[in-house]
Amino acid sequence: CNMSNDQDTPTTNLNLESPYYLHSSDNSGQTLVSDVLTGLNNYNPWSLAMTMALKGKNKFCFVDGSFPSPASTHADYHCWSHVNNMFMSWILNSIDRSLAHTVLYAESAAAVWADLKARFSSNTGPRIYELEKNIATLQQQDFSIAHYLNQLRSLWDELSFIDPPPKCTCQGCTCGAKETYISQQNKRRLMQFLMGLNDTFSQPRSQLLLTTSLPDVAHAYSFLLQDEAQKAHTHPPLTSERAALQTQTEHTFLAKQTPSRSRP
Repeated sequence: CNMSNDQDTPTTNLNLESPYYLHSSDNSGQTLVSDVLTGLNNYNPWSLAMTMALKGKNKFCFVDGSFPSPASTHADYHCWSHVNNMFMSWILNSIDRSLAHTVLYAESAAAVWADLKARFSSNTGPRIYELEKNIATLQQQDFSIAHYLNQLRSLWDELSFIDPPPKCTCQGCTCGAKETYISQQNKRRLMQFLMGLNDTFSQPRSQLLLTTSLPDVAHAYSFLLQDEAQKAHTHPPLTSERAALQTQTEHTFLAKQTPSRSRP
């Protein structure tokens, strides 16, 4: 494993499929994910994002234990040690500073990965409870439908990740259990989506619920989005000048309607 003048980057004469290969842009200061790990509350999405990034670089074998360190006398030891140190730097750059010092002295990237997993994913019960509670209580409030649905989808995706649906054991799923589960899940998510909408969507919500065949969330969202756009076109938001003028007009009207009191 030949090295370039840069300590962080080896020469790129290795096979692209080799776990030892590092691109010329790879360096110890890189951050692989946009949101750093802070703890139990975001471990699952962080872990998933890191896994995708590492598999994209063909480096996940350094953390799942399938590519352990060779003996110190082996010809590849220097290469393995170099990539492992690079990998540990990537992990340290992707976690909060309050967590970084707790894994700084680990011997390998695999040890860091296993330690973080043991601390933040071993007990999924509290997280499942929290996700279910957040889904049930989430309200649209002042957000747009798009923002509200994005929040819901994020919760749904994480819940499916840590509490996946049961797998069918028959070949090709001839029993229909998979289709039944997906149908029930779509109906449950539709109800959760509709429950959190503002009351201004009560009429289109009733229309959706009264349809013979309930739509999925995507079609319900499209229908409500059109209703939201129509309302915005019919009743545009008040500008500050229009709001001030409307308030002044209302005060003038009320003043005219209030009978003047005669002095004694």
